[in-house]
Amino acid sequence: FSDGVFHPHIPGVCLFTVQFWMVHGVHSDLAWTMVRLPSLVAFCCTINLVAAASSRLVPNPAAFNVEWAHPSDGPGTTQGGKATYMDAMPLGNGRTTALAWANVTTGGVGIYLGSQEALSGQTELFKLALIQLSVTPNPFTPTGHFNQTLDLASGTVVVEMGTLRVRVWVDANADVLRVDATSTTPVSIQVRATSTRPSTPWRHSGDSCMEIVSNPDVYADPLPLGRFSFTHPGPNAHPFRHASADRRPLRTLTRLPGSSAFDPASIVAYHRNDPSEGDNLTVIFTQQGIESLIPTTPDHWTDRQSGFVLSGGLGAAPLRRVDLRTLVSTAPNTSFAFQATVLAVQTQTEAEWFADLLALVAAAAPPSTARTAHEAWWATFWARSHIIINQTQWTPPPPPPSPSPPPPPP
Repeated sequence: FSDGVFHPHIPGVCLFTVQFWMVHGVHSDLAWTMVRLPSLVAFCCTINLVAAASSRLVPNPAAFNVEWAHPSDGPGTTQGGKATYMDAMPLGNGRTTALAWANVTTGGVGIYLGSQEALSGQTELFKLALIQLSVTPNPFTPTGHFNQTLDLASGTVVVEMGTLRVRVWVDANADVLRVDATSTTPVSIQVRATSTRPSTPWRHSGDSCMEIVSNPDVYADPLPLGRFSFTHPGPNAHPFRHASADRRPLRTLTRLPGSSAFDPASIVAYHRNDPSEGDNLTVIFTQQGIESLIPTTPDHWTDRQSGFVLSGGLGAAPLRRVDLRTLVSTAPNTSFAFQATVLAVQTQTEAEWFADLLALVAAAAPPSTARTAHEAWWATFWARSHIIINQTQWTPPPPPPSPSPPPPPP
């Protein structure tokens, strides 16, 4: 369980770390502050490890689903001005993360999209975007049906309001957020991506002892072409002397004319760490008096580019782009789908990041195929060794015997 999400790629860790963080405490942007207390209790109750000999005890995660019969207030801020992600349900695949909640004001769903690798130049995790689905006409009514469920068996948040049903899930096998919506009556939708950073360069202190400078996110306009042809400069031409071990190697990459391109009805947004935001590694090491270690310490932050492409789902009713941040339906329909493909990685150039992102989009499985594989992954996850903890079958131990009274004084 990391950053308020499932951690399916590190089995056996996800639920135990919840208790560790409860005891030791963490930054409010991480872990257990992201979910309501009932959610946390439900997760803690689903810690499961059973010997193979007890295979007849098949876990039933549905018994521990988190269900809300009334809309939550959604994420907000604490009294100290810190962001809190309570009143949202967590999703993820160990790298790409999401927090979802019903937004009854717009008749849709709000989603904070994130990545465990979307580190700023100051080593902080920022959300990639707030993605808001709005539905017209609004299907929510105060007296109508409402239910929001975190379905543990499939790692899915399901929101039902009136005639609308929305499914939100992060693909267990790919860094893709997927959303599909169905309605018994035709509706129109709007999908809008909003940056979590200000629109101009800004300064903040964060949780560090230094002032942090951050540039705004970039919403690509026009969308990058499908043709990329470039050769990286030599390592001596790069302004930073300490390269991360996970930095992509120098390479020549060419995409020929006619290769796949970004769908014109899509949104591409990203943030790239650059020198204007400061060299956090140098500042911190200098403050600690260990600047001699700088040349040999991997830099995991410089030139890290984090972002996503948001587009309509394949085979669903088409969406069109109306501005840098917004997609809308072309006509009322009873079903819609959209997805956000995420990439956060260090690259030598922006063009390389665009090429890698486009490659991810081209390799993505169709929604129906992806859903089948996603559910199969979660079924395998829950069928692994587990311990079933059932408080109703627990018998408390007898109390210890009372101590013998002291002997009488002589």
